[in-house]
Amino acid sequence: MAYGDGGIQEVKRKDGSSYAPKKWRVCITSGVDPISGRRMRKTRTVRGSKADARRARDELRREIEEGPVSDAEKLTFGEFAHEWIAAREASGELAEQTLLGYATQSRVLCEIMGHVELRGVSVRVVESALAAVKAKRGITNTTLRHYYTFIDQVMKAALARDLIARNPCDRMKPPRLDPVERRSLTQEEGVLLLAALDAAEAEEKRAVAMREARAEARGAAEGRVRIAGLGALGRFQAVRIGIATGMRLGEVCALRWDAVDLESGRIFVVRSITRSGAFKAPKSRAGVRTVSLDSSTVSHLRRWKREQAALLSRMGMEQKEATAVCCSEVGGYLRIENVSHWWRKWSDGEGFEGLCFHELRHTQATQLLARGVDVKTVQARLGHSTASLTLDLYAHAIPENDREAADLIGEVFSEKSPNPAESRGFKVLRTA
Repeated sequence: MAYGDGGIQEVKRKDGSSYAPKKWRVCITSGVDPISGRRMRKTRTVRGSKADARRARDELRREIEEGPVSDAEKLTFGEFAHEWIAAREASGELAEQTLLGYATQSRVLCEIMGHVELRGVSVRVVESALAAVKAKRGITNTTLRHYYTFIDQVMKAALARDLIARNPCDRMKPPRLDPVERRSLTQEEGVLLLAALDAAEAEEKRAVAMREARAEARGAAEGRVRIAGLGALGRFQAVRIGIATGMRLGEVCALRWDAVDLESGRIFVVRSITRSGAFKAPKSRAGVRTVSLDSSTVSHLRRWKREQAALLSRMGMEQKEATAVCCSEVGGYLRIENVSHWWRKWSDGEGFEGLCFHELRHTQATQLLARGVDVKTVQARLGHSTASLTLDLYAHAIPENDREAADLIGEVFSEKSPNPAESRGFKVLRTA
C-alpha cells in the first residue's frame, strides 16, 4: 500500500478478543503540517466487516483529498490565526518582540475580520480590514504594512495546508512604506547633550549624597532594600555608554561588570535584555562584538564603579562581576520601558525634543563615517552583519560635508584650480 493510502487495524478488547461486530480503526496520513512540522493524520473507528473498514478508509481518503473546502467552510480567519501564532510560538524560532507584535496584530484584525471564513477572505476583505485598522488606530503606512504582512503570512500557511485555493494577498500591492526619518545629532548638539548629561548627573549625585547624610544622621544608612537616586544614576550611565559605543538600549541595560574591561578600555557585547526582562543573544553573530571606549568614558566608568559599590554596600549588597553596570534603585537591571520613558522626558526637558535613544546609535555611525572612519570599522562597532546595512541605515547626510563637496567640485573645474594630484590629498586615477 502506498504512502498515504491509509491503514486498517482491528481494535480488540483488553483480553485480546474481538468485538461483535468487529471494530476497526482506519488511519490516513496526509503529509506534514507546515506550521507544527508534525505528521497530519485522520482516524475513524468503524464497526462491521473488513470490507466495511475498507469503504470507510476510501471515504476518509476522499474527504482528505476533497475536504479542504468543507474544512475551510468551518474554519474562520480568527481561529486559524490563533492556531498559527501558537505554532510559531511553540517553534521557539521567533523573538519575543515579534510574538508580541503578532499578538497585537491578531487581536486588532480579529475584531474586524476574525469571523470571516478562510475561504471568504478575498482581496476586498483584506483591503477593507486594512482601511478599518488605519482609521481605527491612526497608524502610519509602515505600521499598516505590518498588519498586511501578518494577514499574508496567515493566508500562506492556510494555502500550504490546502485550506484555501489561493492567497488573496498575492493579488495585492502591500501598503507603501513611509520614508524613514532618522535624526542624527550634529557635533555641536552632541557636545551640548554631554554637557547636559554631566550637569544632571552631578546634581543627582549631590542629591544622593545629601539623602545619604540625612539617613546616616538618623541611623538608617545601612540595611535598606533600595537607594533613592541609584536608578537615576544608572540611567545616566546608560546614556553615556550609548553615546560612546552606539550600543542598543537592550544591550546597554544587559551589561554586567564582567563584560567591561577598564584596563584595556573595551566592552564585550554578548547579550541583550528584552522588554519583559529576559536575556537573549544579539540579533546576529556579528552582534557579539568588542567595542573600544574613549579615555574620558573609561575614567567616568572607573569613578562610577567605585560609587556604585559604596551605595550597594548600604543595602548589604556586594558589587560583583555579575552586577549590572546600569543598575536600578534595588541594584538590579533597569527595565527598557522605564529607561525609554525617562529618556523621552529628560531629553525633551534638555532641549532635545523627540530624540530617541536609538538615535544615539545613528549619531555615532553618521559622525564616524563623516570623519573618514572606514565603514567596516563602523559596521563592527554597531554589530551589523553587512557593511551595506550600516550605510543604508545610519549614513546620514551632513550639511557641512555637502558644502565641502560643493567647494571641491568648484575647485576641480575652476581655471585657478591647483594641480588636482595635490589638491586636498586626492589622487588622480588614470583609466584606459
